[in-house]
Amino acid sequence: MTKIRRMRHEDIPGVLLVEQESFSQPWSAKAFQQELESPIAYYLVAEDKDGKILGYAGFWGILDQGDITNIAVGKDARRSGVGR
Repeated sequence: MTKIRRMRHEDIPGVLLVEQESFSQPWSAKAFQQELESPIAYYLVAEDKDGKILGYAGFWGILDQGDITNIAVGKDARRSGVGR
């Protein structure tokens, strides 16, 4: 079963693995650290029962609108419904 929760700093290594599998120009650990410290950023991770990060999503909430920053699902979890 997949669990969805707020991203934490300790999730960054697992998120970076998903990021590197998904994008030709992946974000750095520092970029994710800065996002997690931003008051307008909101990030979620999807993890399996063992705590492995399967995917993540982020957006910026500004006043009454939200802008998606990125969404990615790891190679092994794609087409399994994690991104829904």
